[in-house]
Amino acid sequence: MRSLNLFSLLRDVVAFALKVLPWSLLAGPWILASNALEAFRSKDDLPLQFNAGDILLVADVAWGYASWRAAAAAKTQGAKVIVVVYDLMPIRQPQYCYALVPKVYDMWLRRMAILSDRMMCISKATNDDVLAWMREVGLPLELEQKVSSFCLGSDFQGFSGSGEVRSAISNHFTAGEPCFGMIGTFEPKKNYELVWQVFCNLWTSGERVRLMVLGRRTEEMDSFIETMKSDPKSQGRLLLVHDASDAEVGYVYSQARALIMASKFEGYGLPLIEARARGCPVIASNIPSFVELKDDGVWLFDLRVPEQLESIVLEHSAGDQRGMVGSAKVPSWRDSAKAILDLAETN
Repeated sequence: MRSLNLFSLLRDVVAFALKVLPWSLLAGPWILASNALEAFRSKDDLPLQFNAGDILLVADVAWGYASWRAAAAAKTQGAKVIVVVYDLMPIRQPQYCYALVPKVYDMWLRRMAILSDRMMCISKATNDDVLAWMREVGLPLELEQKVSSFCLGSDFQGFSGSGEVRSAISNHFTAGEPCFGMIGTFEPKKNYELVWQVFCNLWTSGERVRLMVLGRRTEEMDSFIETMKSDPKSQGRLLLVHDASDAEVGYVYSQARALIMASKFEGYGLPLIEARARGCPVIASNIPSFVELKDDGVWLFDLRVPEQLESIVLEHSAGDQRGMVGSAKVPSWRDSAKAILDLAETN
């Protein structure tokens, strides 16, 4: 345990040193610390053996350790290496990431782009971004042929929503005022501040609308969360839930006048898809990944024009659009998994 803490501390020291030293001096110590940390964690594990025809699917945020070593070993033993790319936020929007992440992510992505047989992006928007990034950093043009995209799944279409829903949540929807929902972890890129300001303006103007937010708390947003809860304008009209169950998420999709997604950056939009599968209208920022998912039940607004969001909220407040837009047919998780396998098997 002492060794584990020591390696973790060394990585934290590297992250702190980035404030005054260039990454070119710190990359080596970080790699040494990361390799030592992973070696310590896996010291009792047997080496993984690959066979011809096997597939190594790197389908998680695997840039925190030297996953390219596993990829290189897999290729040496005749296996295919498939990398799933969710988004390029550490490169495009580094201000939303921990200090060390943008540098490490860039190093990971460059190495995996060369080693992998396929890079599967979770949206066409991410696909296009990866291709643009490859050209920006001067990677060989032939690598672009390995980049493709697939859709994430949603099984909410047949989800019954069985399970208990707390009275505080159900009561918030049955008070006779239109209630809008938001779902997602409290983090800066979700742009909760913009939505909060719009609703504060509506409440100040006397509009009788409600807002419910289902999202895990984070330390960086704690101060803002307390501001939301203590503001006199929100009393009785705002409900924050930080530990929602699947049944409660499903309930919000089924009851909200609309789901609001005001993100500044996303690689996909899973709550958008889940909401539309349940017939819930969605009000979304016009970022590329949300534009890609738009159907007749999605209203887009310009992030630079908050008045557009306010106008759309008032439109949905005046009349329930759910019966007009219906439910969207979206891929299931089984469909998503099949798409990965189909792409993996192509040359």
